[in-house]
Amino acid sequence: MTIEPGQQLLHYRLVGKIGEGGMGVVWKAVDADLGREVAIKVLPPAFAADSDRLARFEREARLLASLNHPGIAAVYGLHESDGTRFLAMELVEGEDLGVRLSRGSLPIDDALELAGQVCEALEAAHDAGVIHRDLKPANVMLTPAGKVKVLDFGLAKALTGEPASGSEAGASLSPTMTSAGTRAGMILGTAAYMSPEQARGKPVDRRADIWALGCMLFEMLTGRSIFGGETVTDTLAAVVRAEPDWSALPAATPVPVRRALRRCLQKDPARRLRDAGDVRLEIEEARGGGEPAETEGVPASTASTRFGRGAGILWALAGAVLALIVAWAWPAPSGPAGAAGGPVRFEVVGATGEARIDPDSLAMAPDGRRIAWVVVEGARRTIHVRELDELASRPLPDTDGASRPVFSPDGRSIAFYAQGKLRRIDLGSRTAVDLCDTDSGGGIAWGPDGTIVYADGWNSPLSRVTAAGGECGPATRLDPQDGEIGHWFADLLPDGRHVLVSRWRTTLRDMSVAVAPIDGGQARDLVPRASFARFVPPGTILFARAGAIYTVPFDPEGLEVTGPPVLLVDGVEQEWSAGSSPWTVSDNGVLAFFPGGLWSTKRTIVRVSRQGAETPMEIEPGAHLVVAMSPDGRLLARAQFENGDTKVVIHDLARGIDTPLPVDAVSTWPVWSPDASAIAFTTALNGPWDVYRYAVDGGSEPEALVQGVPDQMSMAWSPDGRFLLWEENSKIHMKDLRGGGTPTVLVSDGSPNGATFSPDSRWLAYSAMVSGRREVLVRRFPDGVRDYRVSMDGGEFPLWSRDGRELLYRRGDALLATTIRVAGESIDADRPRVLFRGNYVATSGDQRAWSYDPTTDEAILIRKGDHEISGDRFVVVIGWPDEFPE
Repeated sequence: MTIEPGQQLLHYRLVGKIGEGGMGVVWKAVDADLGREVAIKVLPPAFAADSDRLARFEREARLLASLNHPGIAAVYGLHESDGTRFLAMELVEGEDLGVRLSRGSLPIDDALELAGQVCEALEAAHDAGVIHRDLKPANVMLTPAGKVKVLDFGLAKALTGEPASGSEAGASLSPTMTSAGTRAGMILGTAAYMSPEQARGKPVDRRADIWALGCMLFEMLTGRSIFGGETVTDTLAAVVRAEPDWSALPAATPVPVRRALRRCLQKDPARRLRDAGDVRLEIEEARGGGEPAETEGVPASTASTRFGRGAGILWALAGAVLALIVAWAWPAPSGPAGAAGGPVRFEVVGATGEARIDPDSLAMAPDGRRIAWVVVEGARRTIHVRELDELASRPLPDTDGASRPVFSPDGRSIAFYAQGKLRRIDLGSRTAVDLCDTDSGGGIAWGPDGTIVYADGWNSPLSRVTAAGGECGPATRLDPQDGEIGHWFADLLPDGRHVLVSRWRTTLRDMSVAVAPIDGGQARDLVPRASFARFVPPGTILFARAGAIYTVPFDPEGLEVTGPPVLLVDGVEQEWSAGSSPWTVSDNGVLAFFPGGLWSTKRTIVRVSRQGAETPMEIEPGAHLVVAMSPDGRLLARAQFENGDTKVVIHDLARGIDTPLPVDAVSTWPVWSPDASAIAFTTALNGPWDVYRYAVDGGSEPEALVQGVPDQMSMAWSPDGRFLLWEENSKIHMKDLRGGGTPTVLVSDGSPNGATFSPDSRWLAYSAMVSGRREVLVRRFPDGVRDYRVSMDGGEFPLWSRDGRELLYRRGDALLATTIRVAGESIDADRPRVLFRGNYVATSGDQRAWSYDPTTDEAILIRKGDHEISGDRFVVVIGWPDEFPE
């Protein structure tokens, strides 16, 4: 019997489908007799043909209907209409917990509140002799009133019966698997919460629900599944054999909760908690202020690092020892001073597993007692904070999408960029507040009087706002006559009226450290060939140059450098294009940095097959930033940094010849015309920035296509040759190259980037911010307004396959692919799959840094240099002034 909207099943009128799973299709319906909305679960057709199974189900359904608890969605009745069996159940409005967790972890108090309500529902069901057997976030609804409703109690058993043992038991106790075949999207939701005895196909009791409860609580606290894998086999193997990563729990997780989790997740059911009430009591103790949280994390590891001209010292510090060292070595607030015994150095492991630290996110509190950084896991970005006398960090809530955090002068708050906003969060608070709209750019500074100055994008002067929010206005002024592109990496000086900035000038093609008033005055150079300056009281500036940190004496009243620079730390990570360097320093001598060097000098360009097999291309290693393969696979355009300049070079793959574009100015972001006869690129030839077109046969001079674009950006050229897209002010703009006219805004929501056309020019893929992270979206071109989300757990920088049937995109170190299906005006996509992972550059200046060869179906990627950031740890030094050379 075909089921469709508007159909009548007895006195129930179907309104619309609201869900589908291994145990049936769920419809929203209206009960005409009682005048209420209900949920109708239409059961699989196999029931009608199995009388024994149907009889068992009817007995179990009657038991389910007897449950009466506010935390359990009620079963109203089991019915049959024209051979269709269905359950009438309570319709629960709201959001299921699985959807909520897709946006990240819950605050500890919220997680415990929800888990306590689930415990109460389990208690009531277990007391009535009903075991859930398929407890998972998707079966827990969060109502608008903040209450929990557990769905599908007992249906796993009701639908399959209760066979005795063996393989039949395995099928019985894996209802989603047996009903949904081998569709991974259906299986993993259940497999990840199966108890080990379920995974082995053994009979289960209420302790299987206790296991699932523990899995759910862990996920609520950490934002990630406790047992996972790319396939069902991997997931079930982890359930049976792997141990939880207890260090992933927030540092503030109370001891009773940690204790309950360990007892819920014992693989041997004989050692596991037996009753949900026991879990509830532990939660109530934690919420009632019982035992305090314990720090449980990864201790600082032992490593050898270079600092100044001396050899590194190996440190392995336990919490108590570290606290004693910090207390002994801590300099006085009056100025930097080293410890009598020399500087103290140790490593901090700031990310584990596949997560990494954003190197541009290190931030030290002015008093040197805590440090913050951004952890990147896939497309998710969250600020973590660690007290230096502790061993574990804690994630800050409501910091999804964060970048470039900075502490307030008192160290109790953090300002950061996120989701197109400048935001502030007070430590200890659950929510951040928006200060103003802004594009993420080159850093933030917080002054002693509560003034915050920030870079509003990368090609702009600094702006200012108070820490309380309010009106945002200009702070510094660019000098276009001198070729100034932007002011970056601000650091407010003690007078609160002047700021240190890094500025790049196209006239010099180099960066300098300058001082500027924040009342709109002109910047003045202090140190040439330098960037990323930080003032340290009473009179020192630290700055980055060529992969090292230097110091120079500075008079903060006269605003003058008073001596020559001196090398402080050699071998520090530094990115060439903006001069950003991943280090931070406090006012009293605590320094943190990523060891490394000027990373851009030893990158290689490689071909990578869909299976991950890598073949180096015959192009010299160098500071490669962007690659773009021509549509015919004959030419490779790349942007590279060389001798203080960025230029676009075209490489003939057959002849092995490089041809730089004939433009005497900074040039980058190449994109090919559909017939491979021309290339478009951005350049600062007439000031930042213009888009030019160049015929690759060299028969004509470069021609301006778009002029006066404020941002340096990536582009896309439609396969029919008609349209050019580019990114400007966090929007995707479009120009008709044939019809002329003024450019128009095509996409404006979510700070879109990385646009790419389908081969037939009918569809546009790009990434944008969705619920705090970047996701890949597709829409009709040029008139589409509805976005279809392609990625599932974050993604960016998509590219289409040659036939348009597949979309490839990046997520962290992984390249993923998803099959695309187009039917008329609609589009659909399969579940994304990871093709391979590797140490490849994903972006350069927030733009695409990979390409695709349509003739070979290979990815063209830039492999990072061997010395580039490992991404999971950094070095902390206390007492750095003792390292000044004589």
